[in-house]
Order: sequence, then structure tokens, then C-alpha cells
Amino acid sequence: MITITEKATEELKSIQQSQGLAEGQALRLVWQPGMGFGLAIDEVQQDDQVVRSGEDDVLLIGTDIADALDGATIDSEESPEGARLIISKQAA
Repeated sequence: MITITEKATEELKSIQQSQGLAEGQALRLVWQPGMGFGLAIDEVQQDDQVVRSGEDDVLLIGTDIADALDGATIDSEESPEGARLIISKQAA
């Protein structure tokens, strides 16, 4: 399972609000070859790990990414460019 900090959850909610997502849409964690992880707007799929805040879906994670990041933590930190999400995973 992937852990999402409260700070990261708040950042994801802020991104969603700025994007004006339609009902049933949420942000999806995606792998972009050559670029790393990113976010895309999508709808819940059958086997997704869904991170919720209250009644809102704030992040969708497909099984392929969830399996690869099992045990990882997603957090948010400030950078000169603004807030950014950080994924960390301790070595086994």
C-alpha cells in the first residue's frame, strides 16, 4: 500500500480545485517514460487504489504503479518553483 501524507493530500486537493475537474474525475498517478511520475485527469478504474479525503477522490493509482510503489510514501514539499510531490520508498 502507498501512504499519502496529509500535506500531500492537501496539495492534491488544491491541484484538483485549480483544474476544475468534472464530477467523477480525479488525479491519476502516471508513469511517463523518460520523465518519471506525473499526474493526469482520469476516472476511477475497477482495480485502482483510491486515496480519499472526506468524500472526495484525490488520487487514483493503477495496480501496475501501486505494485511497483508498494510501501512508498507520497509527501509534498516546497521548492523555489512551488509545491511539489515527492515519492520516497525505503529499501527493503
